[in-house]
Amino acid sequence: MKKEDLYEAVGELDDELLRDTAFHKPAHTLCWASVLIASAAAVCLLIVSVFRNDPGINGGVLIVQAEVPEYTLPEDMTAEEYLAQSGQDAFAKEQFNYRMQAAENAPYFNTFHHNVMRSFLQDQSEENRVFSPSCTWNMLAMLAECTDGNTRKQLLDYMGVQDLEQIRKMSDLMWKASWAKNPVEIQTSASSFWMNQNIRYQKQVLELLAETYHASSYQGEMGSEELNAELRTWLNENTGGILKEYVSKTETYADTAFLLASAQYLKASWTEKFDESLTAKEVFHSPDGDVTADMMHKNEIMGSIYLGDRFKAMTVGGLGMGMTCMDIVLPNEGIALQDLCDDAQMMEFLERSGEFESERFKSGIIDLAMPRFTVSESTDLKDMLQKAGITDLFTPGNADFSPLTDTENVYLNRFVSGVKVSADENGVEAAAFEIGAGAMGGVEPVHYDFTADRPFIFVIRGPAGTLLYTGTVYRP
Repeated sequence: MKKEDLYEAVGELDDELLRDTAFHKPAHTLCWASVLIASAAAVCLLIVSVFRNDPGINGGVLIVQAEVPEYTLPEDMTAEEYLAQSGQDAFAKEQFNYRMQAAENAPYFNTFHHNVMRSFLQDQSEENRVFSPSCTWNMLAMLAECTDGNTRKQLLDYMGVQDLEQIRKMSDLMWKASWAKNPVEIQTSASSFWMNQNIRYQKQVLELLAETYHASSYQGEMGSEELNAELRTWLNENTGGILKEYVSKTETYADTAFLLASAQYLKASWTEKFDESLTAKEVFHSPDGDVTADMMHKNEIMGSIYLGDRFKAMTVGGLGMGMTCMDIVLPNEGIALQDLCDDAQMMEFLERSGEFESERFKSGIIDLAMPRFTVSESTDLKDMLQKAGITDLFTPGNADFSPLTDTENVYLNRFVSGVKVSADENGVEAAAFEIGAGAMGGVEPVHYDFTADRPFIFVIRGPAGTLLYTGTVYRP
């Protein structure tokens, strides 16, 4: 498929899709020289095949280009300058409103968060693992739009929602609340729909995917090197280029009915940086025996720690503007990570569903130690989803894609996930803030030690309270 064949068919879209606001215009490419440290990227691919291909159907080429925010900033703007003016422009105020709306609706994600954490932690083999719950949500949401009957019902049950309207509201809010591109943080999400040129698709579904899920649609010859090259380029551009190893292996085949892709990218500085001079070679207790890891430290910080019956947990740092953060859940000695797969207290901590001042949250002075780490994984989530009850999607003859196409025997072949998360101590100094370490109410504060020197769970939570990335570190 030639690049010029991937044209934009905006003229064929409804006028209501072309809104004149910052959140509905093509984005400009921006770059800054600031240092952003905690980086993460995720990509999910759905390879949807036709059990019995029908070459007799030939629809016209239709490309729908999703729109993303237009937010122009001077290329030489520093983090200090951005923080000084942040919140004063129309875009920042609009996004703040979206984040407040998303926070109010965050409990709608609770069932999904419980289900994905259970599915993920149950399948542990004492290896570093990582995946993106929010990327998976986006894929399942778009699949729900493309399916019907029991196929859709299984998706909605797993996501913990009653109808498509609820999914649409939450998906759109999550996207708008999370999007950021400035000298302090980059947080983007994109989706695309790649169609077999020999299959006819329902135009209204493509328009809905563009409007609500910000998914661009392309059509071409499946299995051709031209289309595969365009797909890989799209994936690399929307994951910051840090997943090239996995992207290079991505391809379509002649019997691919369509491919659905969702990509996320996060790059942000700590709001309160680690002091690199305190980083030291220390022991980490891995399943294979003790290993040496670069342990980062924050000493005598004022904060809160959650003390569960089988673990302790804390937010180890805010990212970017502070609306995104990283949590670490550290099981007690003798407790395996998979033992927490159904732990209600862990979900209470991650979702902040209980009162923050509850007896399990303890405020005091904390000495934090955690390793630098990079975790990456490429895996097919098909088995995980089937074990969770999503089976019709993967079964020829049972999968119902009737809202999308009248081609029969279309089913889901693969659900591929590629994710990479890395963290170290560096950051933008202007983005950091200090918390006073004085005594509270005249009472000597309690001193807590939080040393992640054995396998732990990490979670990166987004502005809408959604779980952007989660993983396990057995060997940093």
